[in-house]
Amino acid sequence: MGLGVAYLSAAGKTPATAVPTELGGSTLKPGVYSSGTFGLNNTLTLDAGGDANAMFVFQSADTLITASGSHVNLINGATACNVFW
Repeated sequence: MGLGVAYLSAAGKTPATAVPTELGGSTLKPGVYSSGTFGLNNTLTLDAGGDANAMFVFQSADTLITASGSHVNLINGATACNVFW
């Protein structure tokens, strides 16, 4: 899949769950998440629940702001190749 096709696919995923701007300190299950801006000032945990094909899509109308020392923790089968920002 080309980059443009992947972008359009992720951008068009619905329904999106609205989440607060700050993601740090949260544990999220697979799904589509939206916010005007995303911030990461701590650790965000993505929990696939044992599903190696679980997808996490983050749709932002603006930016992703990360602090130094922030992390994304992938657990229970979550993989980086199934996380889209």
